[in-house]
Amino acid sequence: MKNIILRTENLSAFFGKEEVIKKVSVSFERNKVTAIMGPSGCGKTTLIRTINRMHELTAGATISGKIYLNDEDVSSMNPILVRRKIGMVFQRPNPFPTMSIFENVIAGYKLNSISLSRDEQNSIVGIPSTRRRCGTRSKTSSTARGRFFPAGNSSGFASPARSP
Repeated sequence: MKNIILRTENLSAFFGKEEVIKKVSVSFERNKVTAIMGPSGCGKTTLIRTINRMHELTAGATISGKIYLNDEDVSSMNPILVRRKIGMVFQRPNPFPTMSIFENVIAGYKLNSISLSRDEQNSIVGIPSTRRRCGTRSKTSSTARGRFFPAGNSSGFASPARSP
């Protein structure tokens, strides 16, 4: 079992009393890519959310069975540390709704206690340095949460988000 980095044993997931994942036992090999495939609604996302402990954030959601990461029981680990090791890519963007786009982009750095200067943050978000030199800035302050893109139009100011 040296090559197994992640495994589940009889893993079941529930929404209330409804069992939506039923006794899944699976192993994932170190340094291998594994695809989880199936029809819509079969539980692929719920399985991944359960493995990285996001399922438990849903009211009424519970699990039974075991999940092991490097032979350590995931349920005994800090969920933030689990999520640093077991990533999840969403089908659609899922920004934090109470934060601006700028704050969403920088959130990973802050959660990992990585200090960045304002210039570094602007560079990561995609705000060109010429905009700062011209004295213009995008509307990414806390008063503009979720309403403006950090990248601006030709005037240098942010454009309001438009629905597709």
